[in-house]
Amino acid sequence: MNAADLLSQLNAAGIELRPKADKLVVNAPAGALTADLREKIAAHKAELLDLLSRSANGDVPLSRLPRDRPLPLSHFQERMWLLQQLDPGNTDYNLVTVWPMAADVRPDKVVNAMRSIVARHEILHLGFQRRGDRLEATALDPEAVPMGIEDISALSPDAQRSHIEAEVARQVARPFVLESEPPLRVIVFDAGPAGCALLIAAHHVAVDHWSLSLLRQDVSRELEGTAGQESGETFQYADYAGWVRARERTSTMEDSLAWWGEYLKSPPDMCAFDADTTPDMPGFGGSVSFIWDEALTADLNRFARSENASVYMCLVAACAALLYRQTGQQDILIGTAVGARQRPEFETIIGPFVNSVTLRLAAGPLVSFRKLLAQAREAVLETSGRADVPFESVIERVQPVRNVNRSPLFQTAVVMQNAVAV
Repeated sequence: MNAADLLSQLNAAGIELRPKADKLVVNAPAGALTADLREKIAAHKAELLDLLSRSANGDVPLSRLPRDRPLPLSHFQERMWLLQQLDPGNTDYNLVTVWPMAADVRPDKVVNAMRSIVARHEILHLGFQRRGDRLEATALDPEAVPMGIEDISALSPDAQRSHIEAEVARQVARPFVLESEPPLRVIVFDAGPAGCALLIAAHHVAVDHWSLSLLRQDVSRELEGTAGQESGETFQYADYAGWVRARERTSTMEDSLAWWGEYLKSPPDMCAFDADTTPDMPGFGGSVSFIWDEALTADLNRFARSENASVYMCLVAACAALLYRQTGQQDILIGTAVGARQRPEFETIIGPFVNSVTLRLAAGPLVSFRKLLAQAREAVLETSGRADVPFESVIERVQPVRNVNRSPLFQTAVVMQNAVAV
């Protein structure tokens, strides 16, 4: 096993390595860093340091862009903008959450805290426009972000809850106009002696789930009076977008893109569900909620360990098996969402650090589940080392059959959320 293979294995297990001077900083979920992996990391330390140092910046330094001109969008933001243009009333990408505040926190103080946060994070007050053949982001006045206080103190506790739930439903169903308004709306509910609650409604073009966690931490620091104490250069999401665009011109990125082109060569047109289950409606779908009991969870973890795989790999294999059983299709493409915060500077930036990755498995009547799991393991390991290639760039290279009503390359995804609950 070389350093690149080891790094892919660590990434698949959720273990993050970061170079710091001549040391490796390890961030791992509980129980993931086994004694065997510790030994492998120690044995490949020099190679890992070299590989991480080179791949961390793709031979392109991260720097602040000048703010006297329009700002670039990331590929993900362009996709969000395009989807909104195709269906202006679509609200699938509205992220809405409510955070209760301590009883002694005044509503006006929460609004002031949010005003400071919005002014500090430019992505929360950006407008997105097309200029000729380019999409650009322009900073709007931070005061343009709508913020209000709703007095619900006269209502009973149950009525207060119902009022907040109804407002959440309204915000979920209310589209954002990305060209002319900020991608954020704020409401503070004043519940009187019971305290207050903060409602955040944001479009995915500006935040991801990790960002919501950062935003909540920012609110706490503002209320405690400890915000703005960071030292060193502060980067914004637009700087990340510019860095990604610059990396696309490097040989490292071109090599990764060539690999994707070969890996996804001649993809199937789409997952072959029955026609009546795939109507020509963007965003069509349903959901079934269920909870695994402790016994099933323990069994799944034991099985994954016995196959030298992760639970996520088992879920990918199970999804592929289900798709094969339901459709008869043997060439299976499954998508997943991955985080793109590969540099320490990105960990505290609010913005949608999200990319889509396609996994390819071959099912069939003679392919056992263990063989399918081995394929899933290999697919996850192989693609994790190239997951920083923008999904849109992969689509341009592969040139799959396009349909405005369906996602290109894959129509089924397996995603495990590991962001802090907000």
